[in-house]
Amino acid sequence: MSFLTQRPIPVRIPEWGVVFAESRHHPDFRMSRRTDLFHKLLLVKEGELKLLQEGQASRVLAADSVAYVPAGTVHQLQDASPASLLILCLNPNFPECLASCRPVWAELVNALQEPLAPSGVLLQRIETAWRKGIRQQGVEGVYSPLSLQLQAMEIMVALVRAAHYPRKTDPRMRIRQLLRLMEEEYSEAWDIERAAKMVSMSRRRFSDYFREIAGQPFVEKLTRIRLERAMEFMRSGEYSIAGSGFSAGFNDLSHFYRVFKKHLKKTPGEWLKQQQ
Repeated sequence: MSFLTQRPIPVRIPEWGVVFAESRHHPDFRMSRRTDLFHKLLLVKEGELKLLQEGQASRVLAADSVAYVPAGTVHQLQDASPASLLILCLNPNFPECLASCRPVWAELVNALQEPLAPSGVLLQRIETAWRKGIRQQGVEGVYSPLSLQLQAMEIMVALVRAAHYPRKTDPRMRIRQLLRLMEEEYSEAWDIERAAKMVSMSRRRFSDYFREIAGQPFVEKLTRIRLERAMEFMRSGEYSIAGSGFSAGFNDLSHFYRVFKKHLKKTPGEWLKQQQ
């Protein structure tokens, strides 16, 4: 556990342009108005604070919210209650280092014009990636800078996605958000425990709501999504049967064949021949 700090932690940006940090504020934490030469992304984990930025109205940041402070902006943090923050500091040139990173950064900056409150569907993933970056920062090695850059980009992408999944209090809305994410990320290592945790429900409560919304149990729905994707891949002609199964999230080829035949009453080869 990191120590409690009464002042902002010092940050020096290395040549690879990325620093991860955690700041746990002492009740006597004080921060003067300041300007940093780097961008800052802030994820509030505990407490509540006020963000003052030059030229903008003050903003209250509650727990599990994300804010952006651009490089060169006069700003100040004031705790309403002792706060705990995860911080990602980025060299202003970093978002321009890859062509594919530029549109992601532009969309992220636009999404963070106001503090972002990610849904629990993605909040867990964002925090896990952030803490992974903090751990990796303590590992020295030739590949460490690249690992940290990739981790920063993973967080950027997750935050952009989180802008499309705002936090919901209605459990049915949270289940619908999860279903959308399953449709998009069918190849991820999904299981019912992880899914229930992502929507902040007990397994039993999650199972009841999921069946109500999706019309079938979690495992059956996930299997159906993956089968539909595998069939799309096979129809395209760009994937082998095995490649289609693996790409759709079936990590065991024999399991893929068994599930396919159970649901389609044909082997993948027989089904594909019929399609052609």
